Amino acid sequence: MLNFNSNGYLEPFEALEIDFEGAESLLVWNEHRAHIWANFVVFIADLQTILVSSFSVWLDGSFATQKDKPNDLDCVVFVDFEVYEANISKLLDLKMKYKKMQIDSYFVAIYKVEHKRNNTYELDKKEWFSLFNATKRHIYTGKCYSKGFLELKFLDI
Repeated sequence: MLNFNSNGYLEPFEALEIDFEGAESLLVWNEHRAHIWANFVVFIADLQTILVSSFSVWLDGSFATQKDKPNDLDCVVFVDFEVYEANISKLLDLKMKYKKMQIDSYFVAIYKVEHKRNNTYELDKKEWFSLFNATKRHIYTGKCYSKGFLELKFLDI
């Protein structure tokens, strides 16, 4: 079961698979968050018109905490490398468009195990996991906190 701990971070401390409606009910509880979520909904719809294949999205940042007024919603989109490479300019345009709408998106190409660039994918995934799985170290106290983040999966359209 997903919940927030006393520090306002998701538990358990891992990628937490959830459906779209579940993510909305967990993360949207005020007008400020509803506005950012509405932008994310349109971002996903635009993304689906470009990708027309399966993809997954990791959600994190202050939007995935109990902060009432997060600055934005951070997300990483994992997509098959062939689809990614065929649409890279469209994805970059989408990233820039939605950055202005409080959606901070990044894209990772998934390379199959037998592909020569699979190592790139595995390293990217590990890097994003380490970034999303803990807070930044506090500049004065040196403390950082473990936290979970959400994973949404979108199947072929």
